[in-house]
Amino acid sequence: NDLMANSVGVVPNGVHEITFQPSELSRNRPTVLFLGLLGENKGTDTLIEAIRKVSEHIPDVELELCGNGDVELYKKQAHDLPNVKFLGWVGDDERKAALGRATVYCLPSWKEGLPFSILEAMSAGLPVISTPVGSIPEAVINEVNGYLVQPGDIDALAKAILNILENPALGQKMGKKGKDIQNSRFSYSAMGELCLSTYMEVMQKSSR
Repeated sequence: NDLMANSVGVVPNGVHEITFQPSELSRNRPTVLFLGLLGENKGTDTLIEAIRKVSEHIPDVELELCGNGDVELYKKQAHDLPNVKFLGWVGDDERKAALGRATVYCLPSWKEGLPFSILEAMSAGLPVISTPVGSIPEAVINEVNGYLVQPGDIDALAKAILNILENPALGQKMGKKGKDIQNSRFSYSAMGELCLSTYMEVMQKSSR
């Protein structure tokens, strides 16, 4: 029991590397991407209201909401925002295409562990805006590869989105840093190596 109590570790999830051919990238319009179940827990309502504020400064901003959930509720909320697109559930090819269109990935959740979608967005070279809940701060470092804002804070979320959309060089720098973080800490190879080293460490302790 003492051995087990002193041998608890965490192996972060890994995701496959996402790479694009030049023809698969179409990041020529300011686009905010959301992947997940549309609902209050994921901050969908907060995101729509933040986009309302962003559109006052960047009228052609688009928000792509990919996922099922309370779709009709949020269509009503965004009835006056024609650039909010509801794409429904997307398969792997559509998901990659959406990542190839996006300028920034945004998931303003109230509760999370460590979402795969954030790691995928990092692998795709996107800056990420999320919240400091669960294990998200282990992947998204504020002002390094994106921004962390408090759940429900519409003004802070809108400001973070504007900072990236109005400063393309900053967004690209953050996206590159995020891809480096994902590759080193949240890749399949990193997960495998940590699993192996964890097993070896436990075996060595148990043989003492």
